[in-house]
Amino acid sequence: MLTRASPPRAPPSPVVARNHPRLHSNARVSSLRRTPRVHVPTRGGSGGVTAAPSLDEAARCRRRREGVGAAVWFDTLFQQTPNAPAGLAVTVLVVAAATLPLARRLRVPPLDVAAWLTALGVVLSLTLSPRPATAGTSPVCALDSWSPLGVGDLLAFDQRAANVVLLVPLALLSGLVRDRRLARTALLTTAALPLLIEAVQYAAPALGRVCDSADLVDNLTGVAVGAAVGLLVRAGRASGRWATAAAPGVDAWPVEPAAQPSPAGR
Repeated sequence: MLTRASPPRAPPSPVVARNHPRLHSNARVSSLRRTPRVHVPTRGGSGGVTAAPSLDEAARCRRRREGVGAAVWFDTLFQQTPNAPAGLAVTVLVVAAATLPLARRLRVPPLDVAAWLTALGVVLSLTLSPRPATAGTSPVCALDSWSPLGVGDLLAFDQRAANVVLLVPLALLSGLVRDRRLARTALLTTAALPLLIEAVQYAAPALGRVCDSADLVDNLTGVAVGAAVGLLVRAGRASGRWATAAAPGVDAWPVEPAAQPSPAGR
């Protein structure tokens, strides 16, 4: 099918060309410099013509998808918990005063006791230190989320991922305790700590905290991860000691010396 050619455009009058010399020469160039228009589908499925998003908007969307960075999260954390440094200072005093007595009583190296008490103090300082008072505070517990985080979600260092990491050091140190009975007590205490924290946050609304089932699940996930790693490391150390004792040229059991004949029997 042939199309009919459009009639040629008449040249501009000399008066218009003389008074506006750039009006007709740059018309095509100016049309190419316009903001590109793209079709963006809406929620209803119909397409609309909108301007292309700027780089700032695209960067903000990408940051929202990737999660909050660690530095930004820590800055927000200490802004929301202004009394956490005071709790950490109390932790230092408790560790300095209680490490040696507990180490002698439990027959555990002082460094292990100091590390465990420090990890416990960090958890309590970040979860139970009072926040700025809010008007009309009442006991609230959100029980709408019980799903654990996936591996991909843990890589985005957001609030839920930080709740998982928070309990990992304490559970790891509990699993590394050599004495089995003491290790069992430390692991049970660490596992019960998330329940205790959420109960205190619910019973004491003056702290400015909110009980949340998602926090409980994330903390228990951190306990499970840390305890598993600690128990595996302790089992590896034990197997290494047994392998060294049973190596060739090393007696696994002491050999009693042969009995010497008495002088009377000669």
